[in-house]
Amino acid sequence: MHGAHYLTPAGASRRETARHLNHLYGVRSALVHGGKQFPTAEEMGKTRALAYDLCRHGLLRAVHDGFPSVTDFNSMILGESGG
Repeated sequence: MHGAHYLTPAGASRRETARHLNHLYGVRSALVHGGKQFPTAEEMGKTRALAYDLCRHGLLRAVHDGFPSVTDFNSMILGESGG
């Protein structure tokens, strides 16, 4: 949830980002813990590209705006300004 708030503005795109992050976590879990079905090479390529894009976006925002503190993240979640 924090990642979606940090990476995207409010609205439908934030929900999409949250779905992407959940998908990445699910793939990571399947690889680490031995999921029922191993992803295909094509699925892994798409997942790798998605992870790269989200990481790049987050790092660029951190460089430009500074990386937020826990207090800043909580303020984002609660919709408070100045956090």
